[in-house]
Amino acid sequence: MNIEKVKEQLALRVQEIMVKRKKHKIQNLTSFDIKMSWKEKVADTEDLVQRIYHTLNELITQNQILFATDSEKEDFVDHIEPTIYDLVIRNIDD
Repeated sequence: MNIEKVKEQLALRVQEIMVKRKKHKIQNLTSFDIKMSWKEKVADTEDLVQRIYHTLNELITQNQILFATDSEKEDFVDHIEPTIYDLVIRNIDD
């Protein structure tokens, strides 16, 4: 299992997600939607985090990574989490 390969694939998939999200926002943008409320920003960020974790789980499945125990999977995710946080920070809208 190559963790760096999974990190790289995760970053690429998140970039694809962000391109789609930005296109969707632009298509649905009106003059009233220019500023998001704090609550909307938090919800948007939480949605992004969930999408990233979902994408990570897809990559684990696609790469046929098997874990002997749940704690082994948790350790793997703990090792990947700094990458996830970095992706979230780089991709949240100010």
